[in-house]
Amino acid sequence: MASGIKSKPLNLKISLLALIILLATTGFAQQCGYDNYYLFVVNVHTKNDAANIPNLKMYLVDENDKPVTADVSYQEDKQWKHRNDTLFFWDNRRAKEQAGNHPLMRQKFYHIGDNYVVAFRMDILNLKDPTQYPIYKLKVESGINDLTGNLYANQTFHLPLHKSVRICNNGVTKNFKLSKPVETMGGKAFEPIEIFLNEEYQKIEGVGEKNVLQYAVRFDYYELKETEESVKTYTITGAKIYNTQTGKVHQEIHIPSQSKSIEKESKKIIAFTDFYNRGIEEAKDFSVQIDRWRDLKQMVAREKTNFYLFNPSKKLYELDTALSNYDDVFYYKPLKTMRRYEYLSTDTSRIVNTYQLDKKKWVLFDKNETLLRPVPPPIKYAPKNCIIFSEKLHKLPLQAVIGENAKRLIKDTFWLYNGCDEAVNITKVYSFTRDFFSINQTLAPKQYTPLIFNGLLQNGSFDFDNKSFSCNLTLNDNTILQFGITVPTISNNATVFYKKDSSVNYAIAQQQNKRFSNAFFTYPNGNLRAMGSILDGDTSLKVGKWQFYKEGVWGMDEVVYSKEISLTAFDRDNGGQHTNFNIKVLENGKWKQPIIDVGNYKKSFYITKETDSIIAFTDTTSYGFALPYNKITANIAMQFFLLKPNERTLKIGYYRTPFSVLKNQYTIILNYQKIKVKNRTTYQITDSILAILQKQYPKIATINVSKHQRGINLQFLSFEDQYKVIMQLTNDTSIAFVCNLFTVMNKNRITFCNNEVFVEINTTDIEAFKKQVLALGFANIRADMGSNRYGLTHACGKLIDETFFEAFDRLTRNPQVLSAHFNTYHEPELDNNLKH
Repeated sequence: MASGIKSKPLNLKISLLALIILLATTGFAQQCGYDNYYLFVVNVHTKNDAANIPNLKMYLVDENDKPVTADVSYQEDKQWKHRNDTLFFWDNRRAKEQAGNHPLMRQKFYHIGDNYVVAFRMDILNLKDPTQYPIYKLKVESGINDLTGNLYANQTFHLPLHKSVRICNNGVTKNFKLSKPVETMGGKAFEPIEIFLNEEYQKIEGVGEKNVLQYAVRFDYYELKETEESVKTYTITGAKIYNTQTGKVHQEIHIPSQSKSIEKESKKIIAFTDFYNRGIEEAKDFSVQIDRWRDLKQMVAREKTNFYLFNPSKKLYELDTALSNYDDVFYYKPLKTMRRYEYLSTDTSRIVNTYQLDKKKWVLFDKNETLLRPVPPPIKYAPKNCIIFSEKLHKLPLQAVIGENAKRLIKDTFWLYNGCDEAVNITKVYSFTRDFFSINQTLAPKQYTPLIFNGLLQNGSFDFDNKSFSCNLTLNDNTILQFGITVPTISNNATVFYKKDSSVNYAIAQQQNKRFSNAFFTYPNGNLRAMGSILDGDTSLKVGKWQFYKEGVWGMDEVVYSKEISLTAFDRDNGGQHTNFNIKVLENGKWKQPIIDVGNYKKSFYITKETDSIIAFTDTTSYGFALPYNKITANIAMQFFLLKPNERTLKIGYYRTPFSVLKNQYTIILNYQKIKVKNRTTYQITDSILAILQKQYPKIATINVSKHQRGINLQFLSFEDQYKVIMQLTNDTSIAFVCNLFTVMNKNRITFCNNEVFVEINTTDIEAFKKQVLALGFANIRADMGSNRYGLTHACGKLIDETFFEAFDRLTRNPQVLSAHFNTYHEPELDNNLKH
């Protein structure tokens, strides 16, 4: 007994817990994941057979027979994807229990029978908007049914929205016994919509819900494309009134609106309002803005609006003349009444009357009068604000002035308009060619005055030139107006081909002993059309870069047919340039002789995309290189040294330069901070050091490096003695560097350097560049003059020999190094006043 009594509280706790779980479960089950989704359930059959016709292809369309689509989510390859699909009907009997996509397609629904079904999404708020109220139809696609073998034509059938089924709260997603039957959106017991195939008449049973919209409005638009920025605008041309219960057009209204909008159904153009507060639910009155304009006299925006009211007895919309026959009529929301403005003007004031509609009569209840300011006296404009002209610059057709001392007269006119009521005077006419310009220096009011140009073109030394003429007019308020004329001119030795009207058709400027010449073409009006180079006077053989000028607008297009290369070789002895070499180009695996023009100390020819390599050569020297066609400009010039076979070079400056080290020959660079001898020149100190070496090693020969600099030749010493001499010199504290003598270009020019190098680079990543040069033995990297120039010091010690030159060579082969050179040592003299 005791144990039984104690078990009651435990049983009570278990019961409460079970109740809580049940309530939580029930609450969770009441949630619905298909809000705003509805079903159309249809039984499609013939007049004599109530059974569903199988295997029909049907889909949902709107009132214009346009297919209704939805963004469908589906799983494929374990990923969610999207597509825009037409909403097709499916056979509910064959549908899967879970289709696995959203919105619902091909999914099984319960308690609605083995009928055709389609799921669609609808915002319930659209049922209150006449322009958005959805009108749906079922469309049967024509064709032979694979199962029945019957032929069916295209047919559409209205689907009453009140007979659709809401998915939520209807128990159609799960197969369990319902506590109440499935209901339609109209609140009736669910029955499928009967569709009689091949029957034009369809029975409509009953109507939809009461006090809901029975008439939907669809506006017709005319699309306009504005010129500025291609903006589309729309104007309303009419409206169709649809019966929402039958889906058919009930009424058509012509609406002559001129108001534009960038969007359809703009609230600035269309308004649905109960203008007379009648409380009609089956249809909504509406207004359409017919026109809108700016009243410059009243300084206000005005508008004309048509008001369309629904007649409940006739079930038609009618134009309300009490509201539509006036301008500036509007609905005043605070008092729920109609008002209009009336604008009047007198000589001294502007008046705005406000009327209010009372029992279909306009009653004046407010008057606002604004007094106008006195009319100011006429403004006297300064001369600079009076003169109007359409153009300040004229570019005339192409002119040919051919022959020695040839001349040609050119005429042109600018028109200046004086828009003021008083004359404007020109106080000064200035031009470098003043005799070419003439104008009446008094510009009469409200009249045009010509500025006349009578110019004289003379033969020039250029094949083509733009002759420019300008004129400055100073008005009596010191304002300067500038006008200019440009005349494209062919001169020199051109051959001109004329049109029938004696204007230039085209011209070829062929120079003597030249394969390439310049050609010029014109438009029918004589303006310059194109110019560029041709081969052997043949206008079809275009080479180089051509310029094609646009007709009537500013600008031109460039076409590169081939690219011009100009080559010049450096002279080894005097540093000059020459063209004493031959040229070949490699194209498609074969070496060819290009067509070459020689002039101005250079050889010029053209290459194409097929050109692979170029070689310049003599009997004993050559220089070859490849050019990336797509990366070079339309014309480039290159200089180089012609090199002997296997000749050693270093890139000094921008060019690979002949370079040779004089084996076993050295000179010294003094360390002046350590020299303790006064009143002696550099070469005297150098000679004394070398004389001491010669006493120790008599086989050392001296070399004259320059006027004041000596060097030594160690070739007659043994290898061991050569090493001792070099070590003795590098250990001498009065010597800064011991440099292996070398020659650049001409071998007779012996020179030397220290370990200083200066480079020009094409990168902004200085830290990365430092790492690269440190690996070559360079240090002490510092900025030099210019944004991309740097000084470097090589860590070769005091001995400048092959170690330094090889590091310099590897440095110049870095793609980031544009140019490099040694800090070649000059010969400073000691300051005789310097005290040690």
